[in-house]
Amino acid sequence: MKMKHLLAFAIILVAACAVQPENTWECNPPSIMVAGECCLDKNNNSICDDIEASPITGQAVAAKEDSKQEKTQTVRHIELDKLTTGINKTFYPLGSYNFSFIERENITGLEATFDLWEADPFRFSILKIKKQYNFLNTEKNFSDFVNRRYNLEVRNTNTLGQEYIDARKYNEDKWEKAKYDYIHDLEKLDLNGNTAYYEAHETYWGIDNQLEDLSADFKIILWCTPELIVETYASDSFAVPYFQGSEVSTNKERVEEAMIKEKGNMIDAARRILKLCQTGSPDQIEWKPNEILFKGKGGFYPTEIKIKAGDKAVIHNQNDQYSGAGFTFIREKPSRKVFNTKGINLGDSAEVTIEEAGEYIVFSPEYARRGKIIVE
Repeated sequence: MKMKHLLAFAIILVAACAVQPENTWECNPPSIMVAGECCLDKNNNSICDDIEASPITGQAVAAKEDSKQEKTQTVRHIELDKLTTGINKTFYPLGSYNFSFIERENITGLEATFDLWEADPFRFSILKIKKQYNFLNTEKNFSDFVNRRYNLEVRNTNTLGQEYIDARKYNEDKWEKAKYDYIHDLEKLDLNGNTAYYEAHETYWGIDNQLEDLSADFKIILWCTPELIVETYASDSFAVPYFQGSEVSTNKERVEEAMIKEKGNMIDAARRILKLCQTGSPDQIEWKPNEILFKGKGGFYPTEIKIKAGDKAVIHNQNDQYSGAGFTFIREKPSRKVFNTKGINLGDSAEVTIEEAGEYIVFSPEYARRGKIIVE
């Protein structure tokens, strides 16, 4: 079962803006116009007061005017299309994500204050705060927003936990003794001076301490711009196996152990997204000529690499079955040569040294797709 993980990171970009008078482009003193909106400037230094008191995650550029004119400050923010494109460049070739708008029904309260875009495969979500509800101008307000969503999730998960058991009681008598254990956590993180939140929800259903089913959701929330919030989940290859009938406590330990490493991966991914939000430039993965990526049914990327005899080829296992993989190498000329690698865990890499020149076909026996390594 693939586990969702969401890591939420908060970045404070813009000052709270005064209400702009209708049908006019002027701001009432002591407010000034910045990025098309009014904000307070009580000390009259042409910088929004809240920006001076908060960390800025955009690029602030002061435009120099004539000496008689005041300097103005423009805060540049990455737009939605550039954000989604940048995310793909940041994680390419390890991930290629198709973002689409998600239609939601029966949206009330806090959920109605934003639109939602989700990535396929599911690793990122982008919340676009609607302008009329854009109260996210200070860390406190952002914290309130995160806590309100978190509390909604806690309430809904508890309700669903009870309904899950009740629904099964109609069909199986054993569910009369079933219990569920719900574990949740909200942790405030510091990401290079920016506030972020790690949110976790785990539910385990068991009968006499024997596991019947489980669900888990982990995420990190990041404030990218005044309107865009990025939620980061687990790596595409992350999965935790669980077994019905085994002890509930054993499965809890298995999930906790797996999350020690994966939480670090999520934080690393969030840092890279944060850099994209701050600079507008993707932090692209450095891909070397001797590296080849295995994507299971998606085949190899690139499909062909070249190395010199005695050098190492690096294979990254990111197959779509969420399991380990071994690889077979076959060379036909000048003489037939066949050898196998040891199993490579999902998400891990292995170095393979090839001493003899030739063209080697490489594949995993469970998949039809082939790659090629040319040894010169």
